Amino acid sequence: MKTEIDYLIVGAGLAGSCLAWELIQSGEEVVLTDVHLEGASSLVSAGIINPITGKHYVKTWNWDVLETDFTHFYQRAEAFFRMKLLHQRKIYQILDTIEEESMVVQNDATRICRVFELVKAQL
Repeated sequence: MKTEIDYLIVGAGLAGSCLAWELIQSGEEVVLTDVHLEGASSLVSAGIINPITGKHYVKTWNWDVLETDFTHFYQRAEAFFRMKLLHQRKIYQILDTIEEESMVVQNDATRICRVFELVKAQL
């Protein structure tokens, strides 16, 4: 007996698993395969979502939309799998120099992102 599939996803890491689940939720027939290589990044991946990126301490492009989307995704996944998947944490960045501190103030990163708290190192 042959079964038709809509999607073959190679790699059951974080991205492949999330894609497969989304497609299945929308009624698609999916085959998800993986070889489980020792040392694969998804075995130790925490799936960290950081709103501040780059060396200039700026909010990620389109962050407000992305935050809404991933929060909704994880809420649906938590309800479906009946387990806690999204653990929101504060992020602390130790600033080593006056230049770094000035860059943060200039980019106003402390105002634009509520989860990013900055701590200046006391040397």
